[in-house]
Amino acid sequence: MKHIGGEFHHIVRKNLVLYRKKRGLTQEKLARKMNTNRTYISWLESGKANPTLTVLLQLAEHLEIEPSYLFVR
Repeated sequence: MKHIGGEFHHIVRKNLVLYRKKRGLTQEKLARKMNTNRTYISWLESGKANPTLTVLLQLAEHLEIEPSYLFVR
């Protein structure tokens, strides 16, 4: 059986990068918008950190997307 959590995190990471780049944002610019640092954004995108629900909602807000877009395969 496939590990669902791992697949979920991969999808969120992929979509985070996709929408960040679509908006023309660097990791640094997104970090500034979220009042965090670039390293944290890098960790989210690489899977070294797992976002909380609050962080997912903040990401969606700053990427100007519906939160559900982060979960689409």
